[in-house]
Amino acid sequence: MRPAVDVLRLFLHVGSATVWLGGMVVIAGLVPTLRSIDAAAPAKVMSAFAKISWPAYGLLVATGIWNILALPSMSALGINYQIALSLKILLAVASGLGAFVAQSPHAPAALVPASRALATLSATGALLIGVGLIS
Repeated sequence: MRPAVDVLRLFLHVGSATVWLGGMVVIAGLVPTLRSIDAAAPAKVMSAFAKISWPAYGLLVATGIWNILALPSMSALGINYQIALSLKILLAVASGLGAFVAQSPHAPAALVPASRALATLSATGALLIGVGLIS
């Protein structure tokens, strides 16, 4: 059985990933309905979501660092684990950067859809790799 602190660490990490990625997926699914209600509604919902999602992303990064610090020595984990972990980190950073660009008021309008896709798809990839790392 895992010690309580390990369970708490993983719970916070998975919970924050759920808010980050799950929220993006839900909002993407609601955009057509929101647009039918009011053209400005999607932007308002995304702005409100940012107040929840960015703290979740911060917690995700913090618990990700905590997870790495809780690992045995990296050399003991093997090269495949190290490569997968590095890719997961790269995807998590790409997700944050994509979301940041998508929400930036200075981002060119043509770049916003690609930035949203980058944020969502890279978060999905990071989640998939993360599940593989703990199984």
